[in-house]
Amino acid sequence: MTALVRPEHSSTWNPDLPFVPHATGKYTITPEMALHWINRLVNCRAISQADIEAYARDMKAGNWPDNGETIKWDIEDNCFDGEHRLRACVLAGVPFESWVVVGLPVQSAKTVDLGRKRQLAHVLRNSGERYGIQLASTATLIWRWERGRDALVDTRTRPTYNELASLINEHAQLRTSVEFVHGGCAKAARLSRSSTVPAMVHYYGSRNHADRADAFLQQVHTGKDIGTGDPAYALREKLISMGKKQNRFTQRDTLGLWIPAWNAHAQAKALKRIDPIDFNDPDQLVIL
Repeated sequence: MTALVRPEHSSTWNPDLPFVPHATGKYTITPEMALHWINRLVNCRAISQADIEAYARDMKAGNWPDNGETIKWDIEDNCFDGEHRLRACVLAGVPFESWVVVGLPVQSAKTVDLGRKRQLAHVLRNSGERYGIQLASTATLIWRWERGRDALVDTRTRPTYNELASLINEHAQLRTSVEFVHGGCAKAARLSRSSTVPAMVHYYGSRNHADRADAFLQQVHTGKDIGTGDPAYALREKLISMGKKQNRFTQRDTLGLWIPAWNAHAQAKALKRIDPIDFNDPDQLVIL
């Protein structure tokens, strides 16, 4: 999480309006109310602008859930929990609903945020999803890919729970691709030190070249019936060579090799050597 200096908002708020809550309950919090409540925050932790922007996207999209999480006020009318949500409301410029608890002891602020944030991967796994962690990881990479170079290289930019859940629900092929890699092409994932990139390439490749996508993954997996000039062979040999020199690959390193190899395969072009893509060149950020 990246801690930032707290932003100053250009919007104005009226401190005389009766915005301090005096009863526990569910509130519709407007941006103006949020500004007032931000002014009454105490016990502030480091903030993450990436989290604020992510929450704001959910709010603007109408995907902000009522999950029982509260905004907390102490007995002295100070707000001590909910800063990211309040700043997101101001940034989004739309109201959101939240439960608010008032009258808490001042010392309650010391125990806020001691728990672990629930991740989509955990929810998927607990719901019986066989490859829940891998599915969430692949969905995250696809989310970044569709937002272009900045989202790919800046790890502070990350999707929200709702954005990933919607992506998975709306694209059934994503689950199929993850299961295909783990069920029949596990060695392709091991060579890449991750199943995320192979699953993503299969997902996009299957849109226009279903049979060729399956065959490509299987070729990288087995290494059978391919040789010099085959894109799968070039990719496989490069991954093996890298694996002998280093134990871990970055996701960008792996993605930079899979993309040109797959694109050559999709176009039935020979490829003897792989030149990694340049992530600063948008023309190369294409998966055929």
